[in-house]
Amino acid sequence: MSTPPLMIVSGSSRIRTAAPLNHALYAGSLGVPYFFDVAPTRVDRIYFHKLEVIRAYLPLAEWLFWIDDDAFFTDFRVDLRQFLAGVEDHELVFCKSPVNPRGGWTWMSSGQFFIRNTPHTLDLLDAVARTDLAAVKAWWDPDTYGLFTNGDQDAFVYQLQGPGSEGDQRFLQLPADAFNNRPYHYEQRLDEHFICHFALPGGRREKADLIAEFAERLGTNVALSPSELIEQYREFLEYSDMGAMLGIVRAETAPPKAAASSSGAGPVRRAARTVRSALRR
Repeated sequence: MSTPPLMIVSGSSRIRTAAPLNHALYAGSLGVPYFFDVAPTRVDRIYFHKLEVIRAYLPLAEWLFWIDDDAFFTDFRVDLRQFLAGVEDHELVFCKSPVNPRGGWTWMSSGQFFIRNTPHTLDLLDAVARTDLAAVKAWWDPDTYGLFTNGDQDAFVYQLQGPGSEGDQRFLQLPADAFNNRPYHYEQRLDEHFICHFALPGGRREKADLIAEFAERLGTNVALSPSELIEQYREFLEYSDMGAMLGIVRAETAPPKAAASSSGAGPVRRAARTVRSALRR
């Protein structure tokens, strides 16, 4: 069996958003394999779960595109593969972050990136996993690299730019607008940008709330996907936590309709709260 030129991969310790559905719909529109991995991994820091998942899937394709579980494809007309045109011998393709409303930014965003299947990138993943973040923080120059986020992103920056990395320029850094926009960049339509990443300053609010508010503002669903594509997955969604997020439940388990709330909260946000409550039980 031949190795596919590209696969899209995401993962988490749980399904906390409808992003896996969004990713699957987008990947299906391109005919690109997609995997969402929630299998347990032996990591000492949860954000390094990403590295274990990438390492497991990378040998299966020429290129892997990682996308976080709080990031969504919002313009299905854009072909992800266009960003690999002319990459030559580069092995890692990522975006800078945008400047957030508080003025913060980062040299790299590890929420979405391409990584090539080579011995060098497998070594890079191992090096990132071994990185001492205390050493990274001591080395960090905020004028050059922006915010220190105390996670895998900073470890990547250190391995690409820190001591011993001189002359290794096998990465390609793209502007934020390529595939790293934020909810505050959207005004009226999903297709104003390609990918929306719900990485926002503060970071303490539930992702489900942020996504639900965004979806309500733009008049769409919490999968941020075309409804006609979602309908094809109805049978699966009736048995999935993501179905509950979208208000798709089996008839025999659907609760009786409640009176409309007087709080003014929209139906999307009410559904998000219901799902969170169920997941905590």
